[in-house]
Formats: sequence, C-alpha cells, structure tokens
Amino acid sequence: MSRIDRLLGLVKTLETAASTVAGLTVFLIMITVCVDVAGRYLFNSPLKWSYDFIQLYLMGVAFFFALSDTLRRNHHVNVDILYNRFGRRTQLFWTAVGWSLSAVLFLVILVLIARTTWENWVAGDIIDGAVAWPTWISSAIATVGVLLIAARLVLGAIAYALALAADDPRIAAAAMDAPSANELEL
Repeated sequence: MSRIDRLLGLVKTLETAASTVAGLTVFLIMITVCVDVAGRYLFNSPLKWSYDFIQLYLMGVAFFFALSDTLRRNHHVNVDILYNRFGRRTQLFWTAVGWSLSAVLFLVILVLIARTTWENWVAGDIIDGAVAWPTWISSAIATVGVLLIAARLVLGAIAYALALAADDPRIAAAAMDAPSANELEL
C-alpha cells in the first residue's frame, strides 16, 4: 500500500465520520423544527432560538461535512459527454487537470474561510438575537468541511497524475470509491 493510499484512507475515515455527523445533523434539524412547530401551534410557545441555531450551525454542518464524502463516492454532478469517448490516458490527464485546478480553488477557499474564522474568533463577533450566537463557529464548520475536500482533491490529483505517469488507472482507484462509467459498462 503506497503512502498516497494510506493518506487517502485516512481522509476517507475522516469523511465517513463527517458524513455521519452531517446525517445526524439533518435528523436534528428535523426534530428541532418539529418541536418548534409543535410548541408554536399547540402550546403557543415556540423555540425562540431554533431558526438562528439551524441557520448558523446545523445547515453548515449538513452541507460542508458531506461535501468531500460526496466527491469520494462520485455522487456529484458530472457532465461526461466527451469524457467517456476519450482514451484511458486522455481521461487520466483531464481528471488530473480537473482535480488539480479544483484543489487550487478549494485551497484558496480554505485559506479565506480559515482567516475569517480567526478574525471572528479574535473580534468576538456574535449574531444578536434571542441568543448571542458566536459567528466563528459557523466559519469553523465551513473550514473543517473545506479542509476535507481540499485534502481529497490534492491527494486525488497526485494519485491521478501518478496513474497517468505510470499509465495505470488502478493507482488512482483510491481517490474515489465509485466505479467510473467505463467500468460499469459490460
């Protein structure tokens, strides 16, 4: 097992945990909304903090914590009309290019969101409402999610580049779990 495979395995473990947390968070959102609606209409006593809490924290966890795992499982949107007509080396090349460019983009996003998190922490920024919610927490949630997908993209770009150099697509197999469209065709 190569170093890249071990690192991708570690990222996969973190993604699986984050995705599980994201799923549980969606359940928590549903429960919170149900309790709020029941309190509002049955007892005339809504949860005054629920919508801010859901909007600031839970929606971010549900989205950002599932992002990288979605890429790994190949559950994102693909437009592969031309891609499937390419030869194996051309597919490896364009996949390496795409993942590399995406990695650069997500690394820039990571730096910007991490800086925002730090600035919000230092300034003690809060959202005023029924509860004084700290804003750095929502930025930190985004930072963790973007860190995971950036790690997946960097390691995946390296794996695809190595697969291209060796002309062996099996080297890049650890970058994604789902089989490609070509592997599904019999």
